[in-house]
Amino acid sequence: MIGWSRSPTANTAPESTRETGREYCGTVQVGGDVRHIKVDQFAVGAFVIADNTCPYCQYGFQPSCKQREFVTGVQARLARGRLAEGTLVALDVTSDDDLMPRLLAASDVLGTGWYAVDAIVPSPPSA
Repeated sequence: MIGWSRSPTANTAPESTRETGREYCGTVQVGGDVRHIKVDQFAVGAFVIADNTCPYCQYGFQPSCKQREFVTGVQARLARGRLAEGTLVALDVTSDDDLMPRLLAASDVLGTGWYAVDAIVPSPPSA
């Protein structure tokens, strides 16, 4: 698990009392309700926990999930997450892949950037 967080600003709590890390990527262990991610598969997560069932999630905009929660405290060796089906994106890479620094950076914009790119891709006209 690799976590990243921006540097604290002048208006935040001292580092020793504040949880850090809201973007993350790593190899996962999953529960029985998770279908799209396999055990030991590499996944990237954004800053929002999403249930993947509300209208916003179904449209592909998980950061606006009606049940959303914001992620903190994942700058750690291990982290426990909820709602993996709507929160994690599984990738076909390994943790020793050269893409690792880029994947961690991508996790910062994963939820909003992915949606934005998908939203501007033109669809074929309907008949």
